[in-house]
Amino acid sequence: MQDYNHLKNFLFQFASQTKLIKTLKNQAVNRILKVDEKGIYVETDSSRKKYENGNESNPYRIIKSDWVIGAFEELVKAIEITDMDLVDYGKRQSFLIAFLACLPFVEENQNTNGIGVRLKQFTTADLPGQFNQAMSFISDEKNKVKEKILHTPFFKMVYGMLKYMKPISVKDKREILLEAMYITTKSSTTGTPIKESVAQKKLGETLSWLKQLGMIDEELKPTKWMDSEYQEFITNPLHQFYIRLRHKRAKEIKELLKNPYQLTLNQFNEEVWRIGHVLTDKGAFDVFKLMKSYDEEVLQDLINKEKKGQLRYVGNACWGSATRVFGSQLKISDDEKLNLIRKAVSILNQSKLSPMEKYNQIIAIPGFGDNITTGLIMIYHPVEFAIYNIPSKTALDELGFDTYNLPVFQKEIHRLKEELGANDYIELDWYLYCQNLSKEQSIESIQYWWVNQGQSAKAETEGRFLWAPKQSKTGTPLSHHTDLVKANPGDVIFAYSNTAIRSICVVEKRAESSSKPTSLAEHGWDQDGNLLRVKYYLLDNPILKSEIPEEWRLEEQGPFDRNGNVKQGYFYQTSNQFAKNMLQKFQDRIPHEAVEVDANIEFDEKESLETELMKFRSDQELIEHVYSYIRNKGFFYSKENIQNLYLCLKTKPFVILSGISGTGKTQIVKLFAESIGATEENGQFKLIPVRPDWSDGSDLIGYEDIRGEFKPGPLTFLRHVIVSFY
Repeated sequence: MQDYNHLKNFLFQFASQTKLIKTLKNQAVNRILKVDEKGIYVETDSSRKKYENGNESNPYRIIKSDWVIGAFEELVKAIEITDMDLVDYGKRQSFLIAFLACLPFVEENQNTNGIGVRLKQFTTADLPGQFNQAMSFISDEKNKVKEKILHTPFFKMVYGMLKYMKPISVKDKREILLEAMYITTKSSTTGTPIKESVAQKKLGETLSWLKQLGMIDEELKPTKWMDSEYQEFITNPLHQFYIRLRHKRAKEIKELLKNPYQLTLNQFNEEVWRIGHVLTDKGAFDVFKLMKSYDEEVLQDLINKEKKGQLRYVGNACWGSATRVFGSQLKISDDEKLNLIRKAVSILNQSKLSPMEKYNQIIAIPGFGDNITTGLIMIYHPVEFAIYNIPSKTALDELGFDTYNLPVFQKEIHRLKEELGANDYIELDWYLYCQNLSKEQSIESIQYWWVNQGQSAKAETEGRFLWAPKQSKTGTPLSHHTDLVKANPGDVIFAYSNTAIRSICVVEKRAESSSKPTSLAEHGWDQDGNLLRVKYYLLDNPILKSEIPEEWRLEEQGPFDRNGNVKQGYFYQTSNQFAKNMLQKFQDRIPHEAVEVDANIEFDEKESLETELMKFRSDQELIEHVYSYIRNKGFFYSKENIQNLYLCLKTKPFVILSGISGTGKTQIVKLFAESIGATEENGQFKLIPVRPDWSDGSDLIGYEDIRGEFKPGPLTFLRHVIVSFY
């Protein structure tokens, strides 16, 4: 076995610049205090407590240098190992396996043998070519090219290693990188380890790319290009306003949730669940529209009102929700929903629980997905914990960080926070959202897919991935394999096996080049492929193929043949119409978390069209809700007017409002309907204006034409209507 002495030295360079390591299984924090010739000095909560109680002479444990090197050698020899392979190294296997997982050339590997790690694997086909030959590729702006570079696994490894190298010679830095290539890279033609001459050439071309793009200097030291971007961002008055607004709302929401048993369902829906809007003396205003159509005068007006205390916000200001109210798909009463909310809020208020412990308890409560759960925890722990949703994952992934699962995401975003010097995650999340905004990821851009898993279903489900070879056995790329690379974070996949859809998957990060996972070793595919990380939602009641209407299958050209049978291929895109039909028809069987839009600011008003009308236990509760809703929107009608309108509607479903122009007749109608979840978008409401001299109802109700056929008017389709004169 080669010595890899340069790479062994890098282990301790990396450790000396890493503040903490979290164990893979329990996310226990190990704080690195210092590194010297003896090893790595690590403090845990347990070791600190024993020291303070007088049971130990030091608050730390020393992870001996020999143990670290021994664990590294075990990994190089076996390519993948678990914590159980390291039990002989001072009984510190939990730290050692977690430390190895953090190295830029290693990745976490969960399998049936336990929690483990493996060396990243590349082929020479994954490595870059000469920079000058690729100049035609650079047609985007420079920063976009940088993002593409950081998204490429091999570039990501090299750039990540350079960040942790101490001031050493360029020659030594190259030797470290070459040794990393020797243990991770094979020939794409022979499958043997990369030759030294090829490694030298490819490393030179990789470094040339990074230099030409201004990402490293001549000493191979990473430049501060991202830091300068962040400083420019953080000093922008518009972003400063948004960040202050977010902090203000976080403080107010935390105060609101201080006593969960005084919290009402309507309060939670309006103040916490939705992203919300600003209230000024002129009414409601969606401040986030300024991101698309910037108006300096409007911004300055908002800032002046903020300074005078005239700016009030309703909503969380940090994340959007796919539905208008909490638990819209839960078939339980409002009292039961409120109990679930109060249970979650009680957990949030337990100061002895860590953020991850709070997450594990709240995520198990029906109605609480990753978006709302991590958003609330971020509000309570803004320095320790970040929101985990599709916009944040997508942006972090684009910057070259790993977002495989929540623990990995938290570790990676902590690293970014330290690199940029962000004050907290409320601030950093806004930066990530703005980064993601330029990608224009909207609800309409979500794609839907179908995967036929067959015998691979068990291994792929347990490993939380989809994998397909880049070429068939005959060396031909097949679209139903290579289309994995077209899937984007947030895309939804119907996972089909054994005659039924048994899972719904949500894409967590874009596909990456990957050798065939060991759990698929028995399958006779080519070793070189693409791996797509997904989150599985198992269906308690699988959807049989026979339950999918035949006409849908015959019309759908993706996963079905001309007879409506499932094709024999692997991965197919479906039409949006087919997917929406499926999600609507089988909504009671599909976990709502699987199709929850973990969206941010943009998507608040683009809520599910299947939103149910709100229900109330009494007339008085409904009136109080409508009155409160309209006031929070910035409009003012007396409670008596609200009561009269409601009683008129309840007494007779045909109500005429009369009065001079500008007295708010149209607005009260729209706001009343909107307050109970009825909008034109979801088909529960329609406003039909008529002229003051209107006297004939035929254009509204309908009429018979000269052939005696009835031509319906818009009123024919409505059960209740309010006619507003103008």
